[in-house]
Amino acid sequence: MSPLHVVLDGPKTWLEYVAPLITAVASFIAVFVAIFIAHKQNKLQAALATGQSEANASIERLKGDLQIELIRFSKLHEKRAEILADMYRRCVDVEREGRIYMYRFGKGPMNEQGEALAVEALQDFGVFAEQHRIYFSERVYQLLVGFRTLLEPYIAHARAYGDIENAPLPILMEKSEGFKKAFEAFQTDIPVARRELEREFRSILGVS
Repeated sequence: MSPLHVVLDGPKTWLEYVAPLITAVASFIAVFVAIFIAHKQNKLQAALATGQSEANASIERLKGDLQIELIRFSKLHEKRAEILADMYRRCVDVEREGRIYMYRFGKGPMNEQGEALAVEALQDFGVFAEQHRIYFSERVYQLLVGFRTLLEPYIAHARAYGDIENAPLPILMEKSEGFKKAFEAFQTDIPVARRELEREFRSILGVS
């Protein structure tokens, strides 16, 4: 190299020596950052995939639990519907047997034990209502109790006075007055009470 060339080029500054190093370091950092970002993205995608998998599993578990609850509720509603139907049948039975008992002045049909069917039906009605009380709302249960309470004194009157034929006049008057009140009740209050129960049962079952 000629002296003239050296003079024209001059000595290299420190920047000229450092610039390639800076470029190399920047390139290294860029590559490192790119690798780091790619690694984080892979981890994020893996986490998202795992989270989605867990979420799907949770949803499936919830679906299964919901299905079990729906089946349980359906069976409970079905059981309740059966009990309501059975309870209403007893309402009709006790009203029918009680009416027959009244109209025959306490000489209605008997069961094998010699007990009037009206008395048996009333007892069966009360026991069934008490045993299945858990299936009834408090309002329905009180209506059932009221229905039984309404029937009870008239059936008891027929049972007590049915066999009385020849008795002092005051007793015969009590017998006659009691049956008169029973006839009126079986025409008015008792059917009204049963229809009220019927409306409640229909409402529970969703029947218009």
